[in-house]
Amino acid sequence: MKPQLLKRNRKDYLESISFQHVRAPHFLDLWHYHPELELVYIARGSGNCFIGDAIERFGPGTLVLLGSNLPHSWINDQKYFAPESKLVAESLAIHFVPEFLKVNLREVPEFQLIGQFMEKARVGVWFGQETTRAAVRMLEKMKAEAAFERLLRFFGILRLLAEAKDSRLLSSPGYLAMFRETNDRLGRVHEYLMNNFTRDISLEKVADIALMNKSAFCRYFKKATKKHFSQYLNEIRIGFACRLLQENGESAISEIAFESGYNTISNFNRQFKLITGHTPSAYLRRHNP
Repeated sequence: MKPQLLKRNRKDYLESISFQHVRAPHFLDLWHYHPELELVYIARGSGNCFIGDAIERFGPGTLVLLGSNLPHSWINDQKYFAPESKLVAESLAIHFVPEFLKVNLREVPEFQLIGQFMEKARVGVWFGQETTRAAVRMLEKMKAEAAFERLLRFFGILRLLAEAKDSRLLSSPGYLAMFRETNDRLGRVHEYLMNNFTRDISLEKVADIALMNKSAFCRYFKKATKKHFSQYLNEIRIGFACRLLQENGESAISEIAFESGYNTISNFNRQFKLITGHTPSAYLRRHNP
């Protein structure tokens, strides 16, 4: 099953941007994409977000800009789905098409910085605490504003984000090119990996999903992604493990290894150092001094 295309601006563009304040038991658990860019702030809720080929832990205070047609999903922790749960997931989100002013912003001198930033945001951008605090103050004011005032404030937010010094890119450019240029075959494979990377995954199963034999699939995957299948899967797993390590600390290394899809600690340690250049313990010391 490929990522689903959603139309996010429910007002059919009677306004240049669509502002949404969502409160629900949990976020939409759907691997999807849409032509609109999406700026989303997580006010309440925690879990894992999948953005292209990036995996991140989200929680209150997360601010992310998602590029046009970038596949993503926000999956709350299991406790949000418990029948007796009284937990709430809450977000503020703005959706807008790339040419929401019916012009190419990069061609307008006053908006060149913003236009260049929106192009960079194709792979998704994660913002640090300083930028997030400033942006949220502006987002909160938009709740009660009329359409024109809301649009003017949105320009201020875009300028703030474009000038941010505490941002980082998420998905790899290679993934985005793969998603846009290939057919549903790789889409099915990628979705299966994202939904099952914590379990045992056989090459036979993945080749079956791609409707190919193993040899043909390996050649096809390497040509499309410039990576061997095993390398691609390990990068997904280790990326997930890095987020868990930052959240849970060194005492949970052995547990995190199994949660990330590895059956032995030795293999986890070997792959972790191969991909990050550090052992799990050294990685923690480097990122949590």
